[in-house]
Amino acid sequence: MSGSDNSGTITWERTGESLASMEAAYGKTWNLPEVKALLAKHRSVLLGERTELYGVLDID
Repeated sequence: MSGSDNSGTITWERTGESLASMEAAYGKTWNLPEVKALLAKHRSVLLGERTELYGVLDID
């Protein structure tokens, strides 16, 4: 995840069974009341954020 604010770029490495399973896990997290409150508080920063997904290919 990276943002357009001056704090720089955050790299977050994750692995999962599939992209769908990761999306489901994040969806569950984003719906927690305490997470919703935190997201609302920092909305202006989050609006400038973008997410890039990369996968490692084994081409041997």
